[in-house]
Amino acid sequence: MKSNPTSSSNADTRDNGNSLVERSIAAWNPLHNSERGLEESMLRSWSNPARKGQLRTDVLVLQTREAFLSQKTMTKWSRLNLDDYVLLPATSGSFVRRDESFFISNFWHSTTEPDPGGKYLKLLQHDLSQCFGRTLQTMSGIIRNCGFGWYYPLFEPRLWILYEVAMYLLTSTKWSTVSGFPDMQEFLTHILEMVRFGVKETLEKYKYRCSYSRDKEFLTAWLELLVLLRRLRVHIDEVRKLMDYLIWNHSTQVFIQSTREGHSIELF
Repeated sequence: MKSNPTSSSNADTRDNGNSLVERSIAAWNPLHNSERGLEESMLRSWSNPARKGQLRTDVLVLQTREAFLSQKTMTKWSRLNLDDYVLLPATSGSFVRRDESFFISNFWHSTTEPDPGGKYLKLLQHDLSQCFGRTLQTMSGIIRNCGFGWYYPLFEPRLWILYEVAMYLLTSTKWSTVSGFPDMQEFLTHILEMVRFGVKETLEKYKYRCSYSRDKEFLTAWLELLVLLRRLRVHIDEVRKLMDYLIWNHSTQVFIQSTREGHSIELF
């Protein structure tokens, strides 16, 4: 590629641009499916070869979470690193959300680099990783203790949705409140399959996915715990108590859980 920048480099830029555009569109909130035709058309026009890879001014360029947390110094925008970014429309609507996107304010420590040694980047990475992790950890508490509302388009094997539905249903006795809706049926079936055949087996069978590998590890672990408690037939009240403790406390404790048959189980 470096030996022939005139031909292969331009082609590579266009290919990367197309990949960036399609990856960005896939990352948008699925609830925009019926309302985002203009934004999709706008974004795809950016990857048109006639534009020669020029960046439009009507899109926002955001670095991905994984790229930000793994970098050693503050990086500058470059078309050579398009895999590190997603594009969001600079239009009205909830394409940019405060719980998903962060603006970083940082003063420059030299005339050429904002943070040459990465000192302040490390501090920001630490704070944001704590924020990301804590947000994920407390989400199950919100799902478990609130009413559940949804609108899903055609079924897609999205791991976050399966986790949310499983967290709500496997910590309650209210299956009837969601079982009659067509857009919920496949998720209900897969939850039952997880209980019967195993979490990883079910996720692999239906090719469940999420954008970040770290999220997948986190969600899979919670699903494994929920399924284990259901298989052990631990009473729902005890399941909720255990989940609350895991969410809001950080110390180790022995739990004596009661099953529906009257047996006791020690959980550490």
